[in-house]
Formats: sequence, C-alpha cells, structure tokens
Amino acid sequence: MGLPRLSAMESGLFRDEDGTWRWKSPPPDTMNAEYAKVLPIYFTAYDRLFIAAKKRSQFDFIAAIVHYDENSNQDPFETTKKTFREVLKLHDNADGYAADVLSLWLYGHMVEASYPYQVVGNLASISAGQHHQLQVFPRDSKGQEISPGRKRSQIKKTLPGGLKACVKPMDESWNEDLRNAIFHSNYALVGSDIYLPEKGITMPFEGAMKRVNRAIASFEAFVKVLDVHRSFYPGPIEIEVPPGIAHYPNERATVVVREGYGPVALHSILDNAGIKSPVILGRLYEEEIALVQSGIFKLPAEEKQPPP
Repeated sequence: MGLPRLSAMESGLFRDEDGTWRWKSPPPDTMNAEYAKVLPIYFTAYDRLFIAAKKRSQFDFIAAIVHYDENSNQDPFETTKKTFREVLKLHDNADGYAADVLSLWLYGHMVEASYPYQVVGNLASISAGQHHQLQVFPRDSKGQEISPGRKRSQIKKTLPGGLKACVKPMDESWNEDLRNAIFHSNYALVGSDIYLPEKGITMPFEGAMKRVNRAIASFEAFVKVLDVHRSFYPGPIEIEVPPGIAHYPNERATVVVREGYGPVALHSILDNAGIKSPVILGRLYEEEIALVQSGIFKLPAEEKQPPP
C-alpha cells in the first residue's frame, strides 16, 4: 500500500457550486486508494474554514496566513514544503524496506509541522468572531510548544458548530502511538506489521499506511487550498482594519503581495500626534522592507535567498 505519485492539482480536483471539492474524473490507478478517497473531503474541509474566516474579517484572515514573526524573515514552512516534495521523490525511487521507512519518517514530519496548526487554529478563532493571534497556542510549563493533540483539542473547542468538520483532516491523520514510535526511533518492521515496544502493541503496516496517506492528503490539501486563497490577491489592495485592532477610526491597511505568491504582509501608517510611522506585519526580507517603505506594495517574485 504505497504513497500517491501524482499531486492533487495534477490529478484534476475542482470545486463545484456548493463549495464541495470533487474529482473531475476517476483518479488514476497509480494513486493510493485511501489518499484518493479522502483528498477531496480534506480540500472541502480546509476551504470552508478559509472562506468562513475571510468572511468574518479579511484583515485578520490575511494576518493569519502571513504568520508574522518579529524574530525572523525566514519561513520554516517553505522548507517543510520542499522537504515534503523531495522525500516523495525519494520514495518513488525506493523499494521495499527503504520505501517503508521513508513513508514513516514523512508521516512524523507532516503531523508535527507547526504552521498548519497555527493557521487552522487562527482561522478557527477568527471564524468564531475573535481576532488573529501571533501566538495561537499556549506554551507548556517549560516554555515549549504544546503537542499536536493539545493543539487539535483547542481548535475543536474554538470552531463554531457549523465548522467542526474542518479539523477532520488532522484528526484522521493522527495516531499518537505511531508518531511517538517514529520520532523516538522505537519501532520494528516485522513482516507485514509494525511493532511498537513502548506500548507493547503490534500495528498492521497496512493500517499505518492509511494514516500516512491521510496525513499526506491533509498536508497537500492544506497547502493547495492556501495557494488557491493566496491567488485571489494578484496585486495589492487596501482593506479595513477592524475595530479593536485599528489605531484610529477608519484605519486602512494595504495587503502587500509578492508576485506569483500572494500576500506576504500588511502595511499601515500609525499617526501619533502628527508623527507618521509605518507598521509592517509579515515576513519580508530587508530589501523588500525597503521597497514597502518607499511605497511599493507589489514585490518581485522571490529568488532563492541565502541563509541568514
């Protein structure tokens, strides 16, 4: 029971008039059956959450997807996306044991990725009438990120009733015992099973691969839906800054976009007793900040950046 060899968009998903994602035609036989079954369901779940949050507050929606970090202009999720694609390529060229291990390693990486939880958690709060948060989830007693299980629990509590299904992709992908065994390298492949010594249990490998393919479908659905909603912003626009966040009545902010990518920041001007100061919320490189400060809000396509 392998992994998918075609990406979702290459395979032909579309959104119908009622907002449900479907296959244009039956998926190819080369595609894993579990992946093919859940992928349109996961697209629909994430898409409805994005739409609901944007309808509540476009400003908060943009702020959530640009995920500002005052300590870094680098985006770890871009590295995660590249890693995902490269590991899938390695898997396609591997056989037997190597392919099985790569599948499990990829599973652990996907279900732990912080950014999807951050965005889904933020969009859940926005859909419930709250504003975006720079830190969506509390830290644990040691100041570290809380577990994906706790993040999912918080998201489910926050989601309005009509959007509870939006966390389904994350729920159906997650298996705590499998995740822990993979990240602690504490598992054994035995014939058609996986033995987890810490729990003293044996899991059919086919069952584990269902989780892996659901995780891949969840990850791809999130990334593709995010790309779709980014594509709705081909150029900069002005939007309202909502009460409770606005520094003054009728404040407006400009959505800063990067060509071929979409929103990367929000820009506004803070007027304090006649002293005007720019406010930039987003992840921009130094040269991009200089362009924004000069009044240029459509940035050139990103070139490969050297490490900081």
